[in-house]
Amino acid sequence: MADKYRLFIAIELEKVLKGKLEKIQNILRDCSLKVKWVDKNNFHITLKFLGEVSQGELSDINEKILEVTEKVSSFKVQIKGLGAFPNLDYPKVIWTGIEEGQEELISLHKYLEEVMINLGFKAENNKYRPHITLGRTSRKEKNFSLISKRLKEFPFKIDFYQEVKKISLIKSRLTSKGPIYTSLAEFKL
Repeated sequence: MADKYRLFIAIELEKVLKGKLEKIQNILRDCSLKVKWVDKNNFHITLKFLGEVSQGELSDINEKILEVTEKVSSFKVQIKGLGAFPNLDYPKVIWTGIEEGQEELISLHKYLEEVMINLGFKAENNKYRPHITLGRTSRKEKNFSLISKRLKEFPFKIDFYQEVKKISLIKSRLTSKGPIYTSLAEFKL
């Protein structure tokens, strides 16, 4: 049986930006709520989750991503503010949002979604909302008042920029200590 990889397409973040996002996590970390914080090396902006993929499908995936990136120019994203899914009163996923560059990310996601559907991948059920996940609360957590208040009253302005010049095809290997991400290929815009 051929090897299977758990893959997604994403924008990797610059090291300096990852450090700034880690500082935000540290300010939020002292809440009594049980949160599984994303390792700073794993911060990214997901464009398309592919799921389990056989090694034999990689060349077709790479070809389709290249097809998309040849039509897209580099652009700037502004990372701004804090939020949560489904909402700030019930924060299951804690994130920082994207303001400038959101339209470009949505278009890029749409192009990738179309070409990957043509390869047989499933369409995403939820509307695409560009963000960077900082942490996920425990499934057993019932009291969100402290983290909710902290998110709503965060003491510092979150306003960072990054130029998006490439996207990556990333392999995710799940472990007991969290996922390990490995970039398999990069595609310049």
